[in-house]
Amino acid sequence: MPHFQWFRINTNLVIMIITVAIFAGCAGPPGRHPAAEKPADTGKTPQRRPPEIVIVDANQTAAEGNLKKAASMLEELTDSHPENIKALKLLAKIYSNLGKEDESFTLWERVYKLNPYDPDAAYETSKKLRYREDWSQLRSRMRDLEKKGAADRRHYLMIGRADLRLGYKAEAEKYLLKANGMKEADLLLGKLYYGRGRYSEAQKAFQKTLRKDKGNYSAHIYSGYIYYSRKRYAKALEHYRKALRTRNSSQANLCLAAVHQKLGNYSSAIEYFEDGLSKNDPRGTNERKKAYNTLCRLLIKRGKTDRAYSVIRRGIREFPDSGGLYFYWGTALFKDGFHARAKDKFKKAARDPSWKEIALKKFHSIR
Repeated sequence: MPHFQWFRINTNLVIMIITVAIFAGCAGPPGRHPAAEKPADTGKTPQRRPPEIVIVDANQTAAEGNLKKAASMLEELTDSHPENIKALKLLAKIYSNLGKEDESFTLWERVYKLNPYDPDAAYETSKKLRYREDWSQLRSRMRDLEKKGAADRRHYLMIGRADLRLGYKAEAEKYLLKANGMKEADLLLGKLYYGRGRYSEAQKAFQKTLRKDKGNYSAHIYSGYIYYSRKRYAKALEHYRKALRTRNSSQANLCLAAVHQKLGNYSSAIEYFEDGLSKNDPRGTNERKKAYNTLCRLLIKRGKTDRAYSVIRRGIREFPDSGGLYFYWGTALFKDGFHARAKDKFKKAARDPSWKEIALKKFHSIR
């Protein structure tokens, strides 16, 4: 190709490039990149979203069931904003739902330090005082919250519970009534009224509890007590049976045994007494001691002395100073013809002041 022709072609190319450059320069500043495109790396830290937006998003995420993701969002936020109470409270609730109770409680303590009059933080942190049975401190903290006008039914219930433990029964009633509508408040009121002999009011409180919780063990047990005291044994039996279905406890079995004994159903009474005494909850109570005595008496009366001996030995291990058990031991031995051994048991029974008179009478009757 001739040299001239190569130069002309390249000259035309240069003219075209210059023309494009001129028109590009006249077109104004370049437009913004679309939002979907990755921004140029300027070396600067991306701007964080406002905390309020993060909290809203985390709350929505938690509501959709993704608790771990919500927790992660809030953990990042509380690291950068350690005094954001809304974020701390939401994260504490999410931790609780995740079963991370220790972490949840730590966050509630942080909130309480930031604002001792936050109703939720005051309530949650006071649970530890309840577990420690520090009733004076618990009562004081809740009363301070009340003075600030920040207390609600939860806090009134805590005050009422503390008052009961501290023996302030009149004040306890006032606060439990202020906690109106809470299931535990009704139950505690019922127990308070029962203990003060106000059985009609107690019964109404237990009925309110059972309307909210049909299987409430304590409400059924106490309702049974009230009907039993009024000799309405069929109604007592109904409540004790429901209590037993809720919790197969020593208490429920012994209550059923007592009712069956009153009704003359001795076989059933013996069965429930044995079931109740076979359980160790709670050991060493006066009710269990009475139950051992009654069961032994029923067994001996029905000629079941072998079973009575077994029950007596078990009872003596639990109540080594029980005059009643030694008395019935002597009664069984005398019935089986072991008079000398029976005298020895009656002598031991006489060491118990409440059994002394009857035991000595039996002792001296044996020749």
